[in-house]
Amino acid sequence: MAQSRVVRSVLLTMAAAAVFIALAGIVGAQTPAPASYVPPVYTPPPPPPPPSPAALALLARIQGLGDLSMFSNALMASRINLTLIGIIGGGKVTVFAPNNGAFAMLSPELKQCLDTQSGKIDVLTQIMLFHLAVGGNYTVAELKTISRLTAASGMPIDLMTLGDGTIMVEGTARVVVPDAITGVNATVHIINDIIFPESILSTVMIQCYNVPPSASLPVPSAGFF
Repeated sequence: MAQSRVVRSVLLTMAAAAVFIALAGIVGAQTPAPASYVPPVYTPPPPPPPPSPAALALLARIQGLGDLSMFSNALMASRINLTLIGIIGGGKVTVFAPNNGAFAMLSPELKQCLDTQSGKIDVLTQIMLFHLAVGGNYTVAELKTISRLTAASGMPIDLMTLGDGTIMVEGTARVVVPDAITGVNATVHIINDIIFPESILSTVMIQCYNVPPSASLPVPSAGFF
C-alpha cells in the first residue's frame, strides 16, 4: 500500500509539472513583442523610367509612314514596340521595316496564325525581333561595308551588297527605301520582304501549317511564307 501511495505521489507530481510546462508555453506564446520591435516595411520597387522622347518620336514617325502601317501594327501586337523603346533608351538600333506589300504577300495560313494569341507569342515576337539590329544605327552607306549584324534576339542578320549598290537582307529582302527615318539612336530602312530567323522555321511549319513534328522537316524556300 505504501508503495502504491509513493507511485501515486510521483504521478501527481509529474502531472503537475506537465501542466506547469504547458501553461508556461501558452503564456510565453502570448507574450507581446518588446515595445522596441518594428516590423519591416515593404518598399515597392521603383517604377521603370519613362520612355525616352527619341523612342516615342521614332515610333510616331514609323506609324506616320503610310507604307509602314502594317509593320507598326505588328510591333504593337507583338509588344516589340516596348523592346524597341528599351533599346533606344540605352543604345542604338537599325530597323529593317517591311512595307505593307511585304505583309500582303504572306500566305493566308500564316496571317491567320499570327492573329492568334499563341502565334503572336511564339512566332510574331521572334519575327519582329529579327527586324531590329542592335549595336548601331547604320545608314545605307555604312551598311554597304557590313556583311553581318546582330538582331535583338541574338540571331545573325546577313547582308549583301549587289553590283548596283542594292542591299539585300537575308538574301530575300531588298532595301527599297534606304534611310527612310534617321535619328540620333535609330535608323529605319524599308524592305520589300519579311525576313524569318531560321530558329523559328520549324515552329512556323508545325504551328501555322500543321506539319507534324519531324526531324527531317524541310526548310521552306524563299517566298514560301
